[in-house]
Amino acid sequence: MSNRDFPSVPGYQILKEMGQGGMASVYLAVQESFGRQVALKIMSDQLGKDDVWAKRFMHEARIVAQLSHSNIVPVFDVGSHNGRFYISMELLKGGKLDEKIARGLSIPEIVKIVCGVAAGLDYAGSKGFVHRDIKPDNIMFRDDGTPVILDFGIAKQKDGDSKMTKTGTIVGTTGYMSPEQAMGQELDERSDIYSLGIMFYELLTDHVPFRGDSAVSVLLKHVQETPSPLPGNLTTFQSVLDKALAKKPEDRYKRASEMIEHLQAIQNQSQQAVSNTAQTTVLNSINQQKTSRQPALGANDATVVTSPVSTPVNPEPAKKNRAPFFAAITVMILVVIAGIFFWMQHNSKTSPAPTPQATEIKQTPVTEAPLVTQVQTVAEQPVATEEIPLEEKAPASNAPEETGNKRVIARILLGAHECMKQHKYDCAKSKAESALDLDPDNAIAKKIIANSEKAQKDAFSGDWNEK
Repeated sequence: MSNRDFPSVPGYQILKEMGQGGMASVYLAVQESFGRQVALKIMSDQLGKDDVWAKRFMHEARIVAQLSHSNIVPVFDVGSHNGRFYISMELLKGGKLDEKIARGLSIPEIVKIVCGVAAGLDYAGSKGFVHRDIKPDNIMFRDDGTPVILDFGIAKQKDGDSKMTKTGTIVGTTGYMSPEQAMGQELDERSDIYSLGIMFYELLTDHVPFRGDSAVSVLLKHVQETPSPLPGNLTTFQSVLDKALAKKPEDRYKRASEMIEHLQAIQNQSQQAVSNTAQTTVLNSINQQKTSRQPALGANDATVVTSPVSTPVNPEPAKKNRAPFFAAITVMILVVIAGIFFWMQHNSKTSPAPTPQATEIKQTPVTEAPLVTQVQTVAEQPVATEEIPLEEKAPASNAPEETGNKRVIARILLGAHECMKQHKYDCAKSKAESALDLDPDNAIAKKIIANSEKAQKDAFSGDWNEK
């Protein structure tokens, strides 16, 4: 179409045709009074002669003029010239929703679009208007990606005049009609929420839920059938669709803002889950790097850890990032406990007449076996430990008493070890000092005290992230 074939509208310079429908054509034009580009919607010549169509066209302009919202297209001007009615609206340069669907949309983009349209519908509903034709064709975008609702030509004001909506072909699009709209009943904003739910389903799955060979068959499905469930990777949105697409209006969201709140809550939960997963991945990566930097076990240490390091039993995230010296303390204490255990076994075997008490002492270390399993989850690292002479024997007359002391000291050291694992350095130090009270020369207790003091010092002066 050449420029001379464009319709003439005073105050506007028409540049090109952007789209054409059954009721009107839309042109890119310059509003000369402001020097700005606009979308100029001009009614068809033939329809302009029909008083009903003319009223409907002006009806759209009056409705949109009452609705000032970022997600509803604003009207700049309205009038008629040579029997042609026109509406001047904001020029939306971000494209149509249909085009975005063809290119592909991410889940966050879909949620943003649906929430934007819902915000516009919530505002229109608060003003008493029902759009009645929500679908991708009637959604366009600004440059910043804001979705904008167009085409209020068949919008209806609740409790208003409905004489202009007698023809079934102009009261909506069959694929998106609510059950009450399909049955010709009175409508409110919950009908638009249903249509938005259909559009949401389409954005997620690339097709509307109800299709058929004729308009009648599709309308019957809206009234009688339930949409197929969303596929597995989209089930997080199933509850939103179930609510929005309820057959009875009273079972749907009362306002579109409730749908927005539901979607935002789901989105926040998903983001938190992703964040937690990312944090876990980073921590695992850090721990793997630390493990790869540690030397291999020495021959003597290999006799302590009797099986390869495996996945921790009931791992606790707070304990995954322990400093290396905690691992050293753990292995050191395990060596001492093993030495004490074998020493007691050796003494009990060489004792001429083992008493019931001595038998009990021999069996006691077996109950400590879970500790070995727990230590196996700690990073493997060689540690300097003091040799405990297993061949040394106490005088036979004092064997029960001395063995009992060893047992008590071992339990105290285990308690100190547990305190160190929980970062309770005062507790570990106190228990180690108790062990020294029983055995002033106990090297392990001294090492625990030294490591506790060092850990406390590092905790207050070091870099926690580095640890």
